[in-house]
Amino acid sequence: MKGILSILFLTISFAVQAQESIYNGGEPVVYRFSPSEVHLTQSEMLERQQWDEHYILSLNADRLLYYFRQECGLEALPNVIPYQGWEATDLRGHTLGHWLSALGLMAGGQASTEALKEEAHSRLNHTIDVLSECQQRRAQLHPASEGYLSAFREQMLDVADNTGQGWAPYYTLHKIMQGLLDAYRMDNNDKALKVAVSLGDYIYRRTTRLDETKWLKALDIMEVGGFAESMLNLYQITKKKEHLTAAQRFQQHSKLQPAAHGTDSLHIHVSDNYHHANSTIPQFIAAKREYDITGNKYMLKASANFWNMVTRHRTYCNGTTGFHEHWNLPGDQLSKELDAQAGETCCTYNMIKLSDELFLTHPDAQYPEYTERAIINDIMGTIEPETANFMYFHTQKPGAFKTFPPNASVFYCCSASGMESHLRYAAGIYFHTDETLYINQFFPSTLEWKQKGIVCHQTTGFPREEGTVLCFDEADSTFEVRIRIPSWCQAGFAVKLNGKKVAWTQEKGFACIRRKWQKGDELSVSLPMALHTEPLADAPHTAALCYGPVVLAADLGKEGVTQDLINTGDNFYGEVKEPWQVKMEIPSLLGSPDKLKGMKKQNGKLLFSTSRTSDGKTMLFRPLYEIHDCRFADYLNFTDN
Repeated sequence: MKGILSILFLTISFAVQAQESIYNGGEPVVYRFSPSEVHLTQSEMLERQQWDEHYILSLNADRLLYYFRQECGLEALPNVIPYQGWEATDLRGHTLGHWLSALGLMAGGQASTEALKEEAHSRLNHTIDVLSECQQRRAQLHPASEGYLSAFREQMLDVADNTGQGWAPYYTLHKIMQGLLDAYRMDNNDKALKVAVSLGDYIYRRTTRLDETKWLKALDIMEVGGFAESMLNLYQITKKKEHLTAAQRFQQHSKLQPAAHGTDSLHIHVSDNYHHANSTIPQFIAAKREYDITGNKYMLKASANFWNMVTRHRTYCNGTTGFHEHWNLPGDQLSKELDAQAGETCCTYNMIKLSDELFLTHPDAQYPEYTERAIINDIMGTIEPETANFMYFHTQKPGAFKTFPPNASVFYCCSASGMESHLRYAAGIYFHTDETLYINQFFPSTLEWKQKGIVCHQTTGFPREEGTVLCFDEADSTFEVRIRIPSWCQAGFAVKLNGKKVAWTQEKGFACIRRKWQKGDELSVSLPMALHTEPLADAPHTAALCYGPVVLAADLGKEGVTQDLINTGDNFYGEVKEPWQVKMEIPSLLGSPDKLKGMKKQNGKLLFSTSRTSDGKTMLFRPLYEIHDCRFADYLNFTDN
């Protein structure tokens, strides 16, 4: 292992290469659009974003900063009390990091109104000013640890460095570091970058003095979040090799090496935390980032193979992964984990990030197809209407109901990442090269491709409507448009240009049309949907029912479901307590998953019903994402009768 690490570190230490040279097969560089270039238009997604924005701005910066001030010896502000929940534990500060990233998205142009954009900008400025003051004040008191910035004592890092124990201090520091970088990157806050650089310098000094063998053992025990990625993001800005070296210290090669060679060891119990899903996914996001910087194909193979292991063999129908936050079993064993603790929402947040990252290197439709599944069937359904409380686990227990703990009381990890998730719907809709526009998602939106002077808007009721229309409001140039061909509608997928059939070629799951585009050009895309099932690999008579990309859940009524149970603060780490246990018998569907019979669709609605059930009663199915206050089942057993 030590020899492998030395080779890797030597490879990674090379200077940054020209970006074009590191992509496989000479593929063109794919870019994201900035938050100011893509906006949602009226839709179910925009509605959820607005709920989220209201929650984000309901948080008080000074309450989130309370322990930061305390840790560096600054006097507490009068009448300001700290938040409770996880923000009053060793994990305090993690919410502020995600909050900075969310405010950065809003201030950078993703906010649904100009007034909200300005308010986010103001909140960012205030928070960064205080963090800068805290960092400087602490450096005066403790010159040896200049740059340290946190809401917890530095001694927590001493314990983690030597034993791997403690509740995730580096995880929390990662959130803070990435929040600072997002404030700089999206809102041009130079002070945020200065604070991040100083914190990065501190991390370099701290981690490079540690014994390598002891540190690698500690990494297999503790949760460091995406610290490697955020340090790599910092390096891309500063080009300081110290920041690259520090990033490498957080790479968990005991996981990267097997994945790079195609070996699935995700469930191996090296330690209680080794197989923790949300500890592992960020390792591969960072591996992909290292590839972007250095061209090290070992890292690309690791991240791409890992993505396949998770999405093909460890992912539920709704795009979630993990049980009780962990991968406990080999792949394709999901039937054994259809229970209340399935599908931590933070994992979906990170898998979407990884999918988008891989698409930038290899623009294949499989990556946005996963993103579509995860957004529609998990992320959209993880926010409670109006309150914007976020879900922790997306239960897979047939007959259970979703729970939405009150964010501002619990401050769970998913309460923090959730702030970003509902601001990121727009981020994955469009991508581009210098000569190509990718249409990855069919979400109502507007795009302003500033570099080329192109403005287009996408009009659709998707996923309730089986098609979309793209209209170029401004265009006068030649380029290629690539429209994703979903696997769920390949037989009936069709495109018309200005009302007439148009010739297109197919590449990597996209319909490709190259021409000189002009103002008023309109592309109409037909996306026919059909009912189909997705059986479990290890239990083929247990299957999810889908209509196109939408997972349909059986509505099993509201018996025993009350608002206080929905808004529980119990995250089910131990046994599921009696009020949330399922005591009802779940009917089976008559027939087999490959021969659906008797399923009726209501005209113009995403509602289905069938009376072909084991108890003879009619069962109603509706989109999983809109269910929030009733018992449901997205996996059902089928009989052969």
